[in-house]
Amino acid sequence: MKYRDAQATRRYYWPVVSDADFRITDVLDRGVPRNAADLEAALTFLLSRYDLDVGVWDLVRDPGLRTSLLSPGKREVSPTGAAGVPEALQAEANERAAFLKALEERRRADQARAETARATRRLKEEDSRPRFHELRWPSLCKRNWRMWDHDPQWSTVLKAKAPGTEYFLPLGDPVQWSSFFPPAPILYFLLTVNKEHLVLRLKTPPLGFKGVPEYLDVHSDGLERISGQRSRAEVICRFRGQGWDSEPVGWDETLETIDAIVNLLSPTIGSVRSEAEEQFAYNQLGIEPEGDGDSDDPW
Repeated sequence: MKYRDAQATRRYYWPVVSDADFRITDVLDRGVPRNAADLEAALTFLLSRYDLDVGVWDLVRDPGLRTSLLSPGKREVSPTGAAGVPEALQAEANERAAFLKALEERRRADQARAETARATRRLKEEDSRPRFHELRWPSLCKRNWRMWDHDPQWSTVLKAKAPGTEYFLPLGDPVQWSSFFPPAPILYFLLTVNKEHLVLRLKTPPLGFKGVPEYLDVHSDGLERISGQRSRAEVICRFRGQGWDSEPVGWDETLETIDAIVNLLSPTIGSVRSEAEEQFAYNQLGIEPEGDGDSDDPW
């Protein structure tokens, strides 16, 4: 502890020059040592007699000029000891070191509290997600919703997720959209479980297909009448108070809203799925779709 405090004091010590005495202590002229007092006297003389046209080294090297013009003093030995620190500066340095030490201790305490909070949340989440899944999964399963690791057809689609994390409703066959990733459905509803709410999305694999937001925008009025929310990009709506940390209240109403949204889009969802499949086919061939995007709206 004493070593650390001493290091902190030294690290945050900011010296300030309060007094200075500049003198010539050693002179080497063309490899020959000379009396530093002579050069000091020459400089002092020339600074006081700027009207004379005499070089400084002439005064140092010429004994006659030195004798007639200069009054050299005694050569002083250069100081070898460390300069003392003024008490005011030392007190300021100590105060700053103490402040920074307290600041670091507060930062570490805040970090420890944050880590404890994260660990507590993680433990609570590990306990709450299975309970969420146990209460909601039977009703979702009856409606053909799936988990990525629930059915052998989808068990290798993505990395297996813990129960109560994500549920999806496939709207097409799986496609091998990338050699680096396992197959995924060409189009699907995705229900993501967050801490305080659920998020319902309409998604495709990352094919570069941009038709989903446009499709949802066409049906935005009907979706808003059902959910009371305006769809944005691929997000259809959010269900507040239905997350893994929420009480199991209002699930039946949430399920009815999800069913209504699926039923609303079912008659026309085939069109956007076909366009996604077409985009996938073009990607497989490595070519861009024809057209400029100004064709009639298929929905």
